[in-house]
Amino acid sequence: MVMLRTARIVPAWCLLTAAAGVAAALMLFPNECASLVQRLRGGLPGFGSATNDKLPPPPSLDDGTGMAERTSPRRTAPRSAPETPRAPAEINPFALPEEPAVDSEEVIELLDYQKGKGARRSPSRAAASEAKDVGTVVPALETVEPTRGVRSAQETDFGPAPTREPSDSVAKPRQITPIEEILERLESDAETDGAPPVDFGDSAAVVRAAQNLIDAGEHQAAHRLLSRWYWRQRAAGTAPAPGAARPGPAIELLMESAERCFRSPQPHLEEPYVIAPGDQLRKVAARYGVSWQFLSKLNKVDAKRIRAGQRLKVLRGPFSALIDCSEFTLTVHLRGLVVNSYLVGIGKDGTTPLGTFQVRDKLENPTYYGPEGVVGADDPANPLGERWIDIGDSFGIHGTIEPKSIGRKESRGCIRMRNPDVEDVYDLLTVGSEVVIQP
Repeated sequence: MVMLRTARIVPAWCLLTAAAGVAAALMLFPNECASLVQRLRGGLPGFGSATNDKLPPPPSLDDGTGMAERTSPRRTAPRSAPETPRAPAEINPFALPEEPAVDSEEVIELLDYQKGKGARRSPSRAAASEAKDVGTVVPALETVEPTRGVRSAQETDFGPAPTREPSDSVAKPRQITPIEEILERLESDAETDGAPPVDFGDSAAVVRAAQNLIDAGEHQAAHRLLSRWYWRQRAAGTAPAPGAARPGPAIELLMESAERCFRSPQPHLEEPYVIAPGDQLRKVAARYGVSWQFLSKLNKVDAKRIRAGQRLKVLRGPFSALIDCSEFTLTVHLRGLVVNSYLVGIGKDGTTPLGTFQVRDKLENPTYYGPEGVVGADDPANPLGERWIDIGDSFGIHGTIEPKSIGRKESRGCIRMRNPDVEDVYDLLTVGSEVVIQP
């Protein structure tokens, strides 16, 4: 009987001892025990084959927080993870903070002369970039192939962007006209001329004061004085029309002064430029914001035959143009200093746009694309003449084959000029020059 009871007690004691050992092992070595259990499950029937560890792990469903979502065999698709902020990217201790990006090359995008063409560079700029910088040879940069053309102007009237009216609590800015703006600049620049005060209502007094400055060698001060008088006459509506038979002594002296300042190699109005070996006239012109054609005419030199050490008369541009639709005039000026004034034709039925524009492109011998069809560059029937100065949206300044339309409202919105006049303006204005069109 005793032996029977002992045989029953011993297995129970062994089981208790084993359980205590397993519990102690789980407490002391949890990681090792978990690894052992995984291995046992892989090799025992009912828990999968031992070859399962060779299969690729299931795709991670990390929701961005570092915790992968557990999948259930009963679900056919995982639930969308909640939108939680992602952990910050690892910081590289060897990288400079906020290191600026460096462009590999300069990209210049220019508007094309014709809408819808998709060109990114103007023909004149493209020709300039392709010219070889060898010696002092200056190619004809502004000449483009005859296949380039201009579409007819749109019959739309658009002006400057509308402005919001200020509230009563805010002081309204003083509205000034383009001519008043030019006068303000001239008055500011005249403070450094040292010219004596003069009564601009007395044209004879203006002529005497300007002639005294010319005799003293102050050509720029004299021309500024005459230009101030001219713009006052324009503002008052009393300036004679360009090409008038008897313009008066003041206009005659103004034109003589403009000829000396802007069309003659003497006198120098600022320090002359000395040609260096390898210089090109187009590079010198670009440095001063004018066209190489203007510098060539100003100095009476062949652009392909300039020589090192030669002193050139230079002026800092760019030139600007003011078009007055009520007077049918286009006046080219350099920061208010009058260069010349021309008669023009404008659009019928108010189709000429009003506002401030910039020259976007220039073309010689343009091809015309209009409702009547295409007219070739050298065709005598080309209504654009020999020059096209683009100011955007298919509007431009161009020549004409109808000289009788000058001084009238007969175009589709463009500014028409006599062919010799538009050739002159073409050489003065450059891409980027400001063109103001006022009523």
